[in-house]
Amino acid sequence: MISFTRKEQIVILILVVFVIGIIGFNLIFKDKNEITYEEIEDEDIVEGREVKNGDYEKDEEGIEEIVIHISGAVNKSGIFTLKSNSRINDAVLAAGGLTDEADMDRINLAKKINDEEKIHIYKIGEEQLTQDTNNSTNANGLDSTEENIEKININTADITLLESLPGIGKVKANNIVEYRKNSKFKSIEDIMNVDGIGQKTFQNIKDKLTI
Repeated sequence: MISFTRKEQIVILILVVFVIGIIGFNLIFKDKNEITYEEIEDEDIVEGREVKNGDYEKDEEGIEEIVIHISGAVNKSGIFTLKSNSRINDAVLAAGGLTDEADMDRINLAKKINDEEKIHIYKIGEEQLTQDTNNSTNANGLDSTEENIEKININTADITLLESLPGIGKVKANNIVEYRKNSKFKSIEDIMNVDGIGQKTFQNIKDKLTI
């Protein structure tokens, strides 16, 4: 049997404690690293899934909703808020659908629409009209710059379209409609016979009018 002096026993004990301490420290540090790594890895997976499969889709500019103005042969002309990437058909549905006067041959219901866009649904036999906006679309799906632009016919234009003329608000637009119920406009100058429309207003809109 091997025997050790007391001094040797103390040295051996110190070495054993030291080795055990190193082994224990490595085990604890390893477990800690593994837990931290797994937690970070799980977070990365969740974030990637949220980006890839979000609750909603955004268009190229990051817009979730758009605001449009629709007029003409619909049951309720006005301004509506739609989802991004909506089409003319969505705008028509928001406006209560088409009226019996809508010219179906001049409507492209599949065309996508943009934020701040003005849409006009033509009536059967209605002349092509000028849209007085920078971002407008006629119901056939073509921007006004792509078409043969015509002037607004003051004998047939509806109130919404008349309001698009400079200086013509809702009251003056209504006055125009009431006037032509009794007497059709024989010249664009006749519009100055309407209450509230004088020489100054006429000069601002004359280049946009026709009969």
